[in-house]
Amino acid sequence: MRKILFLAFILTVCFFSAKAQIAQKLTQGSLVFLNEVKNLNIVFDYTDLIINGNTEEYFTVKSGEKWKNNWDNDKIRFNKLFIMNANMELIKKNAALRLGDFPDAEYIATVKVLKMIDGIHTYSAEVIFTQTGSTDVLAVVSIDNREDSLEWTLTKTINKIMTNGGKQFAQLIMKKIKHK
Repeated sequence: MRKILFLAFILTVCFFSAKAQIAQKLTQGSLVFLNEVKNLNIVFDYTDLIINGNTEEYFTVKSGEKWKNNWDNDKIRFNKLFIMNANMELIKKNAALRLGDFPDAEYIATVKVLKMIDGIHTYSAEVIFTQTGSTDVLAVVSIDNREDSLEWTLTKTINKIMTNGGKQFAQLIMKKIKHK
C-alpha cells in the first residue's frame, strides 16, 4: 500500500510539473535566417489579448484608468523579464544574438500575446518573425503554458512565465540556428 501511495505521489508531482512547463515549438517556417544575426528587434503586441474571456477594454471600462495604468506598467515589466532572460540564456550559450529594442535590426520578432486566464493560469502567445519593412511571415513560434499552482496570483504566474519563457525561447532559437 505504501508503495502504491508513493508511486501515486510521484506521478502526481510529475503530472503537475509537466503541466507547469512552457511548451514552445516552431509551427511555421525556419529560423535559419537568424544564423548570422547579431540583433533581433523584439516587440510585444497585446491587441488581441483575451483575459479571463474579456478584452483589455472591458477591464478598463469596468475597473477604470487606474487599472489601465497599472496594467500598462505590468506589461512593460513582463516584456523586460522575457527579453532579459532570453538574453541571459543567449549569453550563457556564448551566442552573438541579442534581443531588444533594435529598430534598425534586419528582423523583427513580434510576441503576440493572445490569452491569459486566471484560476488555471493559462498563457498563450505566438512569436511572428518578419523582415523589417515587410509583412511576409518568415517563421512562427507558439508558446503555451498552463500553471496549476493555486498559490500564485496571475501577476506572479505571468512573471514566472515571462522569465522561463524568455529562457526557453532563447533555447529554441539556439537549437534552430548556427551560432558562434
